[in-house]
Amino acid sequence: MEDVDTVITRSTAKSMKQDAKTFNVSGLTVRMYVKDLEEDSFVRRHWHLISIANNAYCEFK
Repeated sequence: MEDVDTVITRSTAKSMKQDAKTFNVSGLTVRMYVKDLEEDSFVRRHWHLISIANNAYCEFK
């Protein structure tokens, strides 16, 4: 399976107040590496699970 490196929808990023990129890691899971805009780094990370579509979930780190 190919990895997908794309920026998530702007509406989601805006609501999170963060910039994030998604990486497809399995058929039902998308791992999202969230970058804090204020620090402009990946220093601040947190885990969350949210449903994004049907049986797919985003894992925020």
